[in-house]
Amino acid sequence: PDRVPMLEWSVAAKVHDRLLPGGSYYDFIEWIGYDAVAPRFGHYYSQGVDWIDEGKRIFVDSWGVKRVDTGEDIPYPIEGPIKQPADLDSYPPPDPHADGVLAPLLEMVARFKDTKAIVYITRDAFINPSYLRGVENLLIDFIENPDLAQSAADNGITFIGPGSNVLEMAGNKVTAK
Repeated sequence: PDRVPMLEWSVAAKVHDRLLPGGSYYDFIEWIGYDAVAPRFGHYYSQGVDWIDEGKRIFVDSWGVKRVDTGEDIPYPIEGPIKQPADLDSYPPPDPHADGVLAPLLEMVARFKDTKAIVYITRDAFINPSYLRGVENLLIDFIENPDLAQSAADNGITFIGPGSNVLEMAGNKVTAK
């Protein structure tokens, strides 16, 4: 049929737990009848976590960003690792091919290939630098230090895109039912 596909980029755990108690995130996607599936945003922050204070739910994510888990799907960024331009010279972004990075994609493909459009969300050229520098610092950098803002963006762009094999693995979206 000719219709607009239904999709949510991510559904908060609180929402799907309330509407479908005991169901997984992907059970919820099927139950609600979405035409496409994307991983929950929270998966990006659960890989490579180094806890600073588990009681206060403060940790450093795989990008080196200090965050606090407030119970929402995206832990709040407190402080980024790039304080000055020289920090970018030694900053190691996470390995896009590390174990677990594509785990949500593999899970979605196993469950939804050829039945739903599979959307794999990556970080963009604004959100990465805003986490690495902090939003306020990045906005100031746009005016006072544009080279640093550009370098922080370039660093994030280098990471984006797990590779052409992802499209092949996820299947043909045109023929998805």
